[in-house]
This record gives sequence, structure tokens and C-alpha cells, in this order.
Amino acid sequence: MKTLHTINTNFAKRVLMALALITMGVSTAWGAGIATLPVDYSFGNGKGSLPNGVSHFGLGDNYAELNAPYRLKFDNTGDYLQIQVDGAVGKIIFEVKMLGGNSTSYFQLQGSSDGTSFDNIEEFTISGDQDDVITCTTSENIDDSYRYFKFVFTKGSNVGFGKLQLLEVGNNNCEAIYNFVNNVNFNTWDTRYEERVLNYTDAKVIFESADKQQSGSTIADRPVTKGKPVSLVMTDGSTLSSVTWVCQQWSDKPQTITLHYSTDGGESYTSTGVTSSNFTISSDNLPAGTNAVKITFSSSSNQVGITSCYIEKVCGQLKQPLLLILMAE
Repeated sequence: MKTLHTINTNFAKRVLMALALITMGVSTAWGAGIATLPVDYSFGNGKGSLPNGVSHFGLGDNYAELNAPYRLKFDNTGDYLQIQVDGAVGKIIFEVKMLGGNSTSYFQLQGSSDGTSFDNIEEFTISGDQDDVITCTTSENIDDSYRYFKFVFTKGSNVGFGKLQLLEVGNNNCEAIYNFVNNVNFNTWDTRYEERVLNYTDAKVIFESADKQQSGSTIADRPVTKGKPVSLVMTDGSTLSSVTWVCQQWSDKPQTITLHYSTDGGESYTSTGVTSSNFTISSDNLPAGTNAVKITFSSSSNQVGITSCYIEKVCGQLKQPLLLILMAE
């Protein structure tokens, strides 16, 4: 009696394609599993350690760590990044950095329901100067059946692909968490106290004076301030309804934290009247129009570790488009 052996056809196609490409000397790799929505990926480890659901074709050797997280090297027309997700996607946001000159390049976003046949969704123009960071977000509708997405490159100059977000249908990016522990930007930090800025796809976090805290203390592996303010400023045109800052106490040193808000993008701040001495401070009733928040500290001699910031946005509002915002590093 014959035994019939079956194999998943998509997997077989991928294996055969990989073997063919290896023979031709083309770099290709597939990540394990399927990405769970919402996706918020950063590629600080380059193509050697791909997160769930991510694959690539043709990418060059990783850019140096000092360019983290923009280490995925797109250096030839036809290079692509692909991701498989577990549900319907409502919005896609990604960031790239100009690392090979200032000639205009393009990314064609494609979608597929089966991973085999792809449709064009939207094209993004990548234009700017060397070292510019460009943030792109979808403005076209995305078919609910798509579970695979490709970012196909047309070269003008080389770019480094660094960040990728996919939001499920119905989630208009109404909430976000910014985790500062072991942030990839620590690669370029030292132990001096100075202003530090972390740029995200929808906001920037400003540490008026912070250093990189090494291991061996209660505030290790996160930004540390000595009583200087820390602020979060929205850069996508959105406003906030609530915020929670989580800090870490240094040894047994006390601090009283005060929460402030701004409606002019951080130009001026007003106290919310909310204070805390337990190193977590929050408000779920921020004034209308709040687009920046800041925390201040009672002591300038006691260090404080800054762990994370969680926000909820006022959803359903008309937001300024994110397409091709140029941000200085």
C-alpha cells in the first residue's frame, strides 16, 4: 500500500525559491511564525534576527550598529521586506533612513491574501538628504483579506529600514506605549548628563538631561535623570486623553513627581495638579487639546530611572498626515 506524503505548498515554494536564490548568491531569509497584531517592530539587530512573520529578499549586509534601528540595507531595485500577520490590517507605518546619498527612491507596498499573488496598495516616495529619517503611513484603504504585505524597493540611493507598525482594523493608533528599557538608542549614549531625544513614528520623547545607566543598580538599563524634566510631544497631529509615566526609584531615595500638560506642542506647560511619590504618575482626564505632557521632580540630587510612558489618544479626530515627514536625527 502506498503512503501519501503531503507538504504545505506555500512552504514548499519558499524552500525551492530559497534554494534557487542561494545558488544565485542572493540574500534571502524567512522569520518564524506569524506576527500578531498590533505589530510594533524595530530592526536594531538587522536581518540576522528577524521577528515573527518577517522575511526578506536581496538585502545587503546590515548597516553598522550606530545606525540602529535603521540596519536593514536596501541597496538594489527589487529588494523587499515581507510580513505575514494574523488578522485584518487598518493602517501601516514604517520608517527608513537615507544612508546612501540623496537620490529619490520608492517603496511599493503590496498586499496578498495567500502569500502568492500580490496587489499594489500604495507607493511611497523616499526623498531627502543623507541621514534624514522618513516616516511613511498608509492613506489608501487596505483590503481586509490581506494577511501578507511586501515593501518592494526601487533604488535611487540606499536606505536603511528601521521601524514597522501594523495596526488592526478598528485600531486607529488610539494608544501607544513607549518602553525606554534597553532602548536601541543606548548604542550611541554615554554616561554624561545631557539632552537626549528619542524619535518615534508618532511622537518624540525629550530628556532634558539624562545619561545611560549601566547594570548594577536599581535603575539599570534605562535613561536616568537627576531631577530634570522629561516630556513627550506628539508629532502626528493627535491629542491625548490620558497618560501614565512609570519611573524607577534609585535605592531608597525619595522623589515627588508632578505632571504637566501642553496644548501648543510643548512650547509652554501647565501643571495638572497631579503629583505622586510612588514613582508612577497618571491622569485619565487631560484637558482638551493636550498634545504634549511633561513630568518634573522635587529633587535635583536624587537620580530617577525612566521606564516607560503609556498614552491614549483622542480617536476619531482628523489627524495631520504622517506621509513622508522628514525628521532630523
